[in-house]
Amino acid sequence: GATGPTGLAGINGTNGVDGTNGTNGTNGINGVDGINGTDGANGATGETGPTGLAGINGVDGTNGTNGTDGANGATGATGPTGLAGTNGTNGTNGINGATGATGNTGAAGTNGTNGITGATGPTGNNGSNGTNGVTGPTGSTGIAGSNGNTGATGPTGLLLNGNSLGNTPYWDGTKWVTNSSNIFNAGGNIGIGTNNPSSGRFQVNNNISNTGGVFNTNFPSTVNYGITTSVQGGTSQNIGIYGVASVPNVASNTVIKVEAKGINSTNNTGIYCNVSDGKKFNYGMSAIIAGTTAGVTNFGFDANVTGGVGKQTNYGIRASASQGGVNYGIYAEAFGGKTSNYAGYFVGNVYATGSITQNSDSIFKRNIVNISNALNIVKQLKPRQFYYDTIKYSYLNLSAEKQFGLIAQEAESILPNIIKKSVFPEQKDSAGAIIHPELTSKGLNYIALIPILLQGMKDQQALIDSLIAKDDLHEKQLAQIQNCIDNLPKGLGCGKKARMSFDDNGDVNLSITQYDVELKMDVVILDQNNPNPFKETTTISYFIPQYVNFAQIIFMDNKGRIINTVDINHKGEGQINVKAEKISNGMYSYSIVVDGEIIDTKKMIKTK
Repeated sequence: GATGPTGLAGINGTNGVDGTNGTNGTNGINGVDGINGTDGANGATGETGPTGLAGINGVDGTNGTNGTDGANGATGATGPTGLAGTNGTNGTNGINGATGATGNTGAAGTNGTNGITGATGPTGNNGSNGTNGVTGPTGSTGIAGSNGNTGATGPTGLLLNGNSLGNTPYWDGTKWVTNSSNIFNAGGNIGIGTNNPSSGRFQVNNNISNTGGVFNTNFPSTVNYGITTSVQGGTSQNIGIYGVASVPNVASNTVIKVEAKGINSTNNTGIYCNVSDGKKFNYGMSAIIAGTTAGVTNFGFDANVTGGVGKQTNYGIRASASQGGVNYGIYAEAFGGKTSNYAGYFVGNVYATGSITQNSDSIFKRNIVNISNALNIVKQLKPRQFYYDTIKYSYLNLSAEKQFGLIAQEAESILPNIIKKSVFPEQKDSAGAIIHPELTSKGLNYIALIPILLQGMKDQQALIDSLIAKDDLHEKQLAQIQNCIDNLPKGLGCGKKARMSFDDNGDVNLSITQYDVELKMDVVILDQNNPNPFKETTTISYFIPQYVNFAQIIFMDNKGRIINTVDINHKGEGQINVKAEKISNGMYSYSIVVDGEIIDTKKMIKTK
């Protein structure tokens, strides 16, 4: 530190008492004392010695208590509104929240008007006959009358003996026909159109188009039944109606065809099933379809509901399940398909008032690993907006509204496992002619994208946190460098490495050490922006080697918030011209990220 002032001269002949030395600076070298003046006269003060080297920084002290906030300054004039940025891509819908608790039961509504009285049920079976009354006493035998005269011989009977077993006679309008095979009755089974009724007590065979065994009731009763059957007592199975339609080379074979029509009727039912009291299963309808011919489409149940007047609602299939331990309105399985299996295939929109849940229990999963490189996968996907071709594919009931999504063929090279082929079966008219051929297309499992997007967001947040941590480190390093620069001796530039020493007289000796460095352009280089500080524009130069797969430069404010990202799509040297007219003054940083790793970060200062 500087030498304190020389004390006042004492009486001539003796030296004055030296003044008290000033407090020494840290590690500073004492300056040489000036030569004492002649007795009585003050000696000239010696020159101040050079400042000693700065000592090592001490440990940072704890932050002082924040001062009270100053009064708010006057509000500055509103700056011009910036140009509107382009809309970002809509994020994927979040996962549905848990179902809320059931609300309190509402007050009971007023009773509705009574429905129309249902049709009267069928007449019950006749009750058993009562017991016979007691036989009355036999009356006395009357007196036998005399025999009458013998009558004349009657004419020969009309019916002749048949010439075939089971033939029955009929009257053709002029005579009796005795050898008709239209109805067969040999005392056992009865057949119509067959002389071998072996399938049951009554068998009808039909080989005439548009006719068959017809049962028709058209009486003005409350309920009419075309056919009623009651089958009981079978030890293995009881089948009310059993039919076989098997004729080759015809347009179609139909076992049962049902029509229910009635204008202004309350209800028309084609087939009504009431099944109960099964010990294991009850089936309202059960169908087994086993077509083996190549190219043939099999339908377990085919429903076609059309027409309607006004506000009529049509349901292809309407199902309701209640009061069971577990209820399934519709339960479907699909397995064993050579190309694909779908338990449900819907041509048109699907709407659900409740939640849609997908199986995700760990007991069904194996080989569980974390998703890697999720952020890179997301970067490769190409979200699109588009419209469906509702003219060419009108029969698929595609939506006419604008759509947002991915193209299956584009996503297949990135995530082939979420792409599935589906087959829309060929459509035929009533005559069997093809009106729409079979159509094979590709679908995409959007639900499978949710875990990838979640992991990508986590990876991106980790990258942001890393940038913020490095930014804090660079802030500290920059402060240390600035402190070193502030304490360098005058004349020492920042571009040289200096070594300081002192000679025997205490003079400072500065020696400059220089190094020759050969730079090879095979590493990532991020230059300091030029100029820096800058007012409106500045330039950043960089170098990207050929081995790099993906690089980008990320700009952040002093709080670590990303304000812009620039993807670098070419290798070698390059420049970025930064325009900053619309950002406030202050310190900003920019980092070069290569293949997901931060390589370097620089500071830049925006001034007025």
